[in-house]
Amino acid sequence: MKKMYLFIICFLFILFGSTSKVNAEEVCTKEAAMQLAKIVYKEVGATNDMFVQLTTASVVLNNASSKPGSNWYNKMMNLTDNNYGGYSKYKDLSFDTVVTNYKGRMLYIAELVLTGKYSLPSNMVLQASESIVNKWGKVWTHVDASPYNIYFGYTGGSLSSKDIFGNNLKSTSVDSFRKVASSLELNNYDEYTTSSVCGGLSDNISGNIINDNSNNETYIDIPVCENPEILKVIYFASIIFDIIKIIIPIGLIVMAMIDFSKGVTSNNEGDNKKNMSKLIKRFVYAVLIFAVPWIVKIIMINLGNLTKDVNFTDCLENATDERIKELENYYQDFNSKSNSDSGTINHNPTNFSYDKVIFVGDSRTYQMCFSVADGGNTTNCSFKGNGNKPFVSGSYYYIAEGSMGYNWFNDTAVPAVNSIINSSNDRYAIVSLMGVNGILGDISKYINTYKNLSNTSWNNQKIVLVSIMPVNDKDIKNYKDIVNNKNIEEFNSRLKELSASNITYCDIYTTMKSNMNKYKLRDDGLHYTTEAYKEIYKLIEEKCF
Repeated sequence: MKKMYLFIICFLFILFGSTSKVNAEEVCTKEAAMQLAKIVYKEVGATNDMFVQLTTASVVLNNASSKPGSNWYNKMMNLTDNNYGGYSKYKDLSFDTVVTNYKGRMLYIAELVLTGKYSLPSNMVLQASESIVNKWGKVWTHVDASPYNIYFGYTGGSLSSKDIFGNNLKSTSVDSFRKVASSLELNNYDEYTTSSVCGGLSDNISGNIINDNSNNETYIDIPVCENPEILKVIYFASIIFDIIKIIIPIGLIVMAMIDFSKGVTSNNEGDNKKNMSKLIKRFVYAVLIFAVPWIVKIIMINLGNLTKDVNFTDCLENATDERIKELENYYQDFNSKSNSDSGTINHNPTNFSYDKVIFVGDSRTYQMCFSVADGGNTTNCSFKGNGNKPFVSGSYYYIAEGSMGYNWFNDTAVPAVNSIINSSNDRYAIVSLMGVNGILGDISKYINTYKNLSNTSWNNQKIVLVSIMPVNDKDIKNYKDIVNNKNIEEFNSRLKELSASNITYCDIYTTMKSNMNKYKLRDDGLHYTTEAYKEIYKLIEEKCF
């Protein structure tokens, strides 16, 4: 029946006006062009290779397409340092401050990409070293354009045949894009200025808040699956479907029994045929009803780009009475803020500016570390303290050890985190996945310590408290009366109540619990498979920061 709900969501999304194809000419604005030009300049501004610069700009736009926002400027503002290193330090700076040379060329490149004149396959989202591209996808091409040594790559099994605007691509070969890039070279770029680029069209926006100065109204860009009004309709529809899925089968069984009894008791051959015909029809109707989920699945597969920017599973998960009230309160708070503050307000409560990430956790975090960051090496990710350094992968630190609980967290992990954050001026997202060892006895200790840290040594950092992940109650061999989902849910609910300006609670338990086929546990019922940890890592990145 879950897929039947998804069908309703598809219908609602169509009803609220989404389209599968964007008119590229209408989304090129000077604000978007300047923002895109800033990123391109920072990434590859020192080269004069048009192919590299155009490809970089298109990759940026592909990455931005999955971000929340009503226009390209908003979407690019929601890119993070994970997408482009150091982005948080210059994204709010003016175009002239960031782009000190080749201004006309950078704006020209941005306009070409925003208008779809140079557009890569939609899944071309990787631009990094060879090892990182191969870790997350496949290499498309390698360019050694002094001073840059760049690998461009894509996710998925093969290159998409369409760009992010829904246009069919004539070719996806590197040579074809090189030829296009070469043909777009100009001798002079002086006509491209901050006032003329994209025909001078303006978004007239600031972050994710759009101010209409004519009537002093403020509009907040809300994603479909976080819109309380849409979620109320889905919630109501889900209740109706729950009722229908009970009533219809019972009704069909009762009517089929009546038809069958009439056929058995009647001596009239004609009546017997009619009753048996009715019985067969009811059987066919029943089969069709139960075939609806498969029909919906086929429909969704064939919707193509219509579903590109909406995660329907998120819509369904958010369509609960508790989550709807939470979102309503959240946006009401933002509305009240927007009447008094002129700064940017972002729709995502977990979206913040940071330079590096520190993971803190027990055996599950330790196993996620060597599953994702250290290529299966089970030694480096183990943090025992006693002077040894945490494992570092890029801008991610891992402070994790098996079978550890509150005492290790307080006595070993916290000092290690303090040592990291005191060693530089960077801002850190401290992501804590503690709690499964000592569920019943330590929750109050954790809460008090988190509160204290948020006001003292971690007061200038962002603290992300991740919910304890689910277990398989049946397979837990030891401490079944302690380590179970009931106690985990109680721990998570207490953690969720913790309130501080720099603390965010991130619920991954609900998502994982509803899809344990994706997040598979090992036979011990507590730890996850290597592939599951990779999915958990992606989920944490997506939902928590």
